[in-house]
Amino acid sequence: MDSLVGRLGLVMLLVLPLAAACRGDEGDALSDARAVTIEQRDDGCNPTAFPVDAGETVRLVVTNQTEAAYYLGAEDEGLRPMTVPAGETKSTYYVDPGDGEPHTLRCYAGGGASTTIRVEQASARE
Repeated sequence: MDSLVGRLGLVMLLVLPLAAACRGDEGDALSDARAVTIEQRDDGCNPTAFPVDAGETVRLVVTNQTEAAYYLGAEDEGLRPMTVPAGETKSTYYVDPGDGEPHTLRCYAGGGASTTIRVEQASARE
């Protein structure tokens, strides 16, 4: 039994620093992401467009100022869909695919207002 405990301890000593290092690198990269604030209101979402650099990761800070749940989604894989409950703020990340094309996010309340948010790469704006 002592041998098993010793082996498990050795494995933990080897694995935990590697896991922390991997998580730290990603966490650092995401914490450095530029923040884009999106406000969800009764009449829709604001802003209706924001710029990104090709391949840029931005942190979307979404504040729901309504009394109903709002949803944020994308037509591509750059954003996992997210629900923001009434009166709450949530953050997620959008990763631009770097293809030079504009992309759209959809911000909407079930049965209520719907807004298309245009995401434009710097090269598409020039």
